[in-house]
Amino acid sequence: MAMTSNTEAKELDLVNKVELRIVLTDSESKLQSLLHTYLPPLLLKLASDHKSVRNKVISICQHVNTRIQPPKIILPVAGLLKQYKENTNALIRYYDLLYIQQGLQRLPVSDRTALLPTLIHGINKNFHESARNTATLFNLLLKLLHSLPLPPRGSTDDLNLRQQLGLEDGIEDARFITFWIGKLILFAPNPSSKHLPGLDAEECSFLQLYDRKDTWQPALAGGMNLVDTKVVAVKFVASGAFTDTERFFPALFASSDPNSRLADVGDDMMKRAITAVSLEDRDTLDRIFGLYLGTRANNGSLPAPAPLQIKLLTLLCKSKSATSYQSENIRIVKEGLTSSFQGEGLMSSRAAKGLEASKLRTQIFAYTNWLARVSEISDIDVIAPSLVSQLRDFIESQGWPTMIDQTPGQGNHEVSLRGLAYESIGLLAKASPMTLLLDEDLDLLRWLFNSLAADSAGRDVSLSIEQALSSVLGAFSGDSSSRLKLPLEHLLLHNMQRQPGDTEDSDIKVIRSTRFAAVRFANRCLPFSNIKARWINILAIGSGVSERKELLEEGSKGLDPYWYRMLNPDKPGATQLGHSSNPRHQWPLLAELVDQFFGEGSVWNTERSRESPLPMVDAYGPAILFCRNILISEALSSEMSTIDGGWDQQLDTTIRNDEHVRVKIRDHL
Repeated sequence: MAMTSNTEAKELDLVNKVELRIVLTDSESKLQSLLHTYLPPLLLKLASDHKSVRNKVISICQHVNTRIQPPKIILPVAGLLKQYKENTNALIRYYDLLYIQQGLQRLPVSDRTALLPTLIHGINKNFHESARNTATLFNLLLKLLHSLPLPPRGSTDDLNLRQQLGLEDGIEDARFITFWIGKLILFAPNPSSKHLPGLDAEECSFLQLYDRKDTWQPALAGGMNLVDTKVVAVKFVASGAFTDTERFFPALFASSDPNSRLADVGDDMMKRAITAVSLEDRDTLDRIFGLYLGTRANNGSLPAPAPLQIKLLTLLCKSKSATSYQSENIRIVKEGLTSSFQGEGLMSSRAAKGLEASKLRTQIFAYTNWLARVSEISDIDVIAPSLVSQLRDFIESQGWPTMIDQTPGQGNHEVSLRGLAYESIGLLAKASPMTLLLDEDLDLLRWLFNSLAADSAGRDVSLSIEQALSSVLGAFSGDSSSRLKLPLEHLLLHNMQRQPGDTEDSDIKVIRSTRFAAVRFANRCLPFSNIKARWINILAIGSGVSERKELLEEGSKGLDPYWYRMLNPDKPGATQLGHSSNPRHQWPLLAELVDQFFGEGSVWNTERSRESPLPMVDAYGPAILFCRNILISEALSSEMSTIDGGWDQQLDTTIRNDEHVRVKIRDHL
């Protein structure tokens, strides 16, 4: 007890002597000299075990505070900062920071910049010890950057800057600084929200010095201009103090900023940084998805601003690993195609609008196409149904099949997005046919044909629909199941019979022909032996001169076994075989063919009145010729070793020049 009392008395005596010296000092210069000598060790007594000593030191500090108001008094900032770094006592650190903040701006520029290595050293560790105190340290760092003359990029001084600042061995400190400068670039205070796009509530508080009102008020003492601070911080990140990997995210954020002072520096950094980062790295992808979507907790971050989301999607379009983020990818499409989104009580205050929204959605479609092209089957089968549903909803929200008149100035963008949505649907359906296409109702295929027939958005959109239909052709040509035969035949025949101007039971008003698409599907998705498919070819040939030339050509190809096999080969080099083992290449049965072409119910029914005009007169000759050629081919099946182009002429030549062939035909008849 006596020992404790004696120690307390000695400490009080020392503290009292320092107090006396300070009180008796009668000039600013003497006070400054005294504080440089005694202020740091005096503050160490705040760690005393004795309350009386601690209270006495606090009392002296209150007196010192009144004496150091004149701005000419230079405080021992370097000593106080070193002391802060070396101590963990909360009270000592509080007063160290108090005087560091007061004294920083009073220092000459050279003395200020000399503090940077000490300030930076261990700042990551300091954050884990006290986020509030480290917020003040980071704020001091930003203030020092305003005074830091950066050497020219690539110069010797620039290359040595990392080592001079102690970052060569302080990798965690470098990552901490670039992380928070990245957050600073995204920071745009909003009095009505505690969280911002790309920043959660805690990160906003950190940059705001935990709700200090003067932090970003340059007119107030100690306040800084936010934009100017962002600019000097970005230039610091662009210097040789940091590696390309460390500066990647700040560069990305700056490049998307609407302020050209930031964007220009950011773009320049991104040219170098993009090659240093692997977009297959899970940590990098986790952060990209987290930024894009936000964290969505009560105090979580909001989704990134639209310009940054566009940049993030551009990066994701280069990553195969990104396709494995199933739920995140579904959310990207869902939230990007709706005009606004509210999730878990949050709504971004920066919802994309107008042209910005169109650019974002265009990039979403590009990313959707990337997912369709490179995703593993196990991933695309999970996400494709949801994505296609969202894309259909997007198209139908614009009005379907008749597109609703758009806001003036936005119509062209909306039409373009509509076309992209159709194309994306086609690619997704191609990538995941079992989940989207090969159902007995043929719902999606039927919807695409209806869209081609009736979508009113114009020629460009109709071309996109045709592209979507072309994308899914392969899914049906590879399906050997008979369960789709009848519904597919019915659908294709229906689309051969449609005429512009027709109004159907589903209130679909046909405005364009779907015949060419139907014939293409018949030629590639149904076997050569399929009678309905060959009838569709006849209908195409008989459609008249008003139809596009390609339709007549496609119809003729379906009646030629050579061209059919060229369109549906087994493998490279197998198209010349006369007797293909592929069931799709087998001949149609003549009896069924004649019944379809000329039997009961046909437009050329032999029982029809001979006085009425012959319908589809242009197709009648080709129909007769095809039946005749099938008859001859049946008779000569063992004689025809190859089938080349000009099948019918090949048959005529063989019959004319070979008596044995003519005998076989007579025997067959």
